[in-house]
Amino acid sequence: MMMGMNKLVVLVLVSLSFAFATEACHVKGRVYCDTCRFGFETKATFYIPGATVAIQCKNKKTMKVEYYTEVKTDNTGTYGIEVDKEFNEHNCESVLVHSPVLGCNKADPGRSKATLVLSHYKNGLLNHVHYANNLGFLKDEALPQCQQLLKYYFSDV
Repeated sequence: MMMGMNKLVVLVLVSLSFAFATEACHVKGRVYCDTCRFGFETKATFYIPGATVAIQCKNKKTMKVEYYTEVKTDNTGTYGIEVDKEFNEHNCESVLVHSPVLGCNKADPGRSKATLVLSHYKNGLLNHVHYANNLGFLKDEALPQCQQLLKYYFSDV
């Protein structure tokens, strides 16, 4: 019985070692429409299906793009992509490319890209999933209810 248990433990550990040996990193994030033009998400924000986001990595020394791929958001405005290796010696970002929403297709300069650290180690812990800050497009004109929202968010000022 004990010999069988030892074999099971070894099998599980070997399986886990293969699972963590992969070089792939998974990047996840969301794309939203800033309907109030506040520069941040609010109760009036909606997430954009079909938006295009790029993941790009530049060499830290040459600043040349050495990795680039694009992905579209799903029906919840969420994107997820598997990057096939680590980029320890690179500056990586998720970057807005395109919004299919008319009237909300200008990238917010402050929320048009997010820095990514595409390494398996995060604070010393093995980690394969990397969450990017949400990225935002600005609505051409703020919704009428935004003034009320502004009072709500800054009620103590």
